[in-house]
Amino acid sequence: MRDRAGIEQHLRAVMQDVPELRPVLVKLGRRLLRKPELRGQMKLGNGLPEPLKTALLRVLPNDAILIRANDDAVLRLDRIVQDSGEVLAWIEAIFEVTGVREEAENSTDNVSDEALRKMLDRGRLRWPGLRPVWVDWGGRLRDLRSTFRGQSEDSIQRELFALAETITWLDGEHEPIGLMDLSARFFHDSKRLKTKSSLKRLLQRGLLFLRKGMFPEDHDGDLDEALDRVLGDVGVVDNLTASKVTVCGRLVYHKAGREYDWVARLHAVGESATLSLDNLRQIERIELPTDTPVFTCENETPFNQLIRERHPGLIIYTAGYPNSAVRQLLSLLASAVEVVQHWGDSDLDGLRIAAQIHRIVPVQLWRCDLATLQRHRAQLLRVNNQQRTRAEVFLEQHPEFEFRDELQFSLAHGWLEQESWRSIGTGE
Repeated sequence: MRDRAGIEQHLRAVMQDVPELRPVLVKLGRRLLRKPELRGQMKLGNGLPEPLKTALLRVLPNDAILIRANDDAVLRLDRIVQDSGEVLAWIEAIFEVTGVREEAENSTDNVSDEALRKMLDRGRLRWPGLRPVWVDWGGRLRDLRSTFRGQSEDSIQRELFALAETITWLDGEHEPIGLMDLSARFFHDSKRLKTKSSLKRLLQRGLLFLRKGMFPEDHDGDLDEALDRVLGDVGVVDNLTASKVTVCGRLVYHKAGREYDWVARLHAVGESATLSLDNLRQIERIELPTDTPVFTCENETPFNQLIRERHPGLIIYTAGYPNSAVRQLLSLLASAVEVVQHWGDSDLDGLRIAAQIHRIVPVQLWRCDLATLQRHRAQLLRVNNQQRTRAEVFLEQHPEFEFRDELQFSLAHGWLEQESWRSIGTGE
């Protein structure tokens, strides 16, 4: 039978080799504080990194880790010990190496503003690209105190850093992910974002700030609606039917050995079709008539204009930044088309949308390329100070930006809104 000191020594050695193990043990330790018994199961997340999986197998019996067919990892607590006499030794060792019991004893409801500011300063240094987000949170210290009430300073710092890691990951390219899986991946607790609404709100604010470049309170429109939408916009889904893409064209897809042509039949009568992420799952292939051009369109009015004009090709409405369904459709099309022609605004957001699509399938700007902008000088809109600052900072941080020429022209002369496009000397 192993004693507490031996278990503790082994856990510390593996944690030193694989630091990713610590958050898992912290989560387990907090659970044991609430209920000090090794019974039941604890979800560890989906698609555990190999180093973490190996570390878990080094400190726990093999049958304590269950990897399901969908790659969910589950810890079976009742399999951790082989001898019932070791239960208390394991619990005490986990408390000791994680410090969760000491943390709970030293927690305070009144973390100081000065302490919070120091945490945010550390975040700024570690994630300089999120500096505006740290500034936003720094102006909401009262909300931070409320969100993290009862937690130690170390615990608060970890969760603020976890928020930064989550925002950074979501702002990049990734597969659609459920909220609970996202929470398990970055907070090592699948229910943390679901049950802690104020923590989820901080995440939403950070994402909205990154996307719009303004404090959420300055958002033009319904702030609550914008905050609620932003997670879906970056690929976080509560269910597979919530994320949708609207298209118009002669598209046929094959799934489970059957052909589906309903999108093409709606196109034949001048109507668009809306597919959910659930529709797009497990599609085997997509067919388009030979040499069919594919267009992506940022805004709704120009999209409907193209439909009314019976414009040739497959037209995909992105509704701003591409959500999970838009990205999935583009991924399915990537092997069938050489290039997608994108029509959007020529401001920073419009060109970042084009760049996100470009990472999935090559993009050629259409009606918003440099030549078009030069022909439309009379229709260009003035770049305000907020737009200018945001775009200049972005260009400084992204010197290899794909559509740098168009963005620099827009900064110098004004940006072209989709609705302002005219067929000036193009023959269109």
